[in-house]
Amino acid sequence: ALDPLGGVGPDELIDDIPAAEMAKLIQTNTAYYLPAFRNLKNYKRNRFNFCAFLFSGGWMIYRKQYKLGAVITAIVFALFIAYTYISTVYTLPLLNDLLIQVGVDPQATGLSNEQMMALTELLSENPQQMFMLLLPTLFLGAILIIMIIIGICGNRLYMNHCIKTIHTLREENPPAAEYNVQLQTRGNVNVPAVICLLICYMIITWLPRFL
Repeated sequence: ALDPLGGVGPDELIDDIPAAEMAKLIQTNTAYYLPAFRNLKNYKRNRFNFCAFLFSGGWMIYRKQYKLGAVITAIVFALFIAYTYISTVYTLPLLNDLLIQVGVDPQATGLSNEQMMALTELLSENPQQMFMLLLPTLFLGAILIIMIIIGICGNRLYMNHCIKTIHTLREENPPAAEYNVQLQTRGNVNVPAVICLLICYMIITWLPRFL
């Protein structure tokens, strides 16, 4: 049978918190996070979190790290909106115009060496146009860098969030039964928020097609 604690002893401490208590807060996928937290805290060994990498701010909000998750999500959305807008309004029309100038059908599937050299020469004469062609790629590169950073730091950020949440709850000193209820309420994951983010992402992705 699958060990819900992932091989971590229930009384084994992560910071000053027993693993069993931490598991009540995490609830979902404890078999992954408890060993990851223990290795981070006790042995300074980190694991790359692919969910955090793929979904970045959305993953953080899913894991109820609302403040930082909202900031990361806003930044990524802003970069993606900028990418979509610049690509649609400036880059694609500019590229089509440049292709026509060098005698290429914009619908063509490829360029000959001569056409490629002519296009390169045309761009070298106008650095501003070259920058506008590269700008969408820079936006995507910035998004990728954010994703990689969150993938690397995700487990540590979530561990610190869990430790802080439990310390805050301990300071409130509720009765034992209420304490366990609060662990479950403040922990686990937020699925509706992620569904809302997904809908927003789909709207942002599809909206330019109807403009």
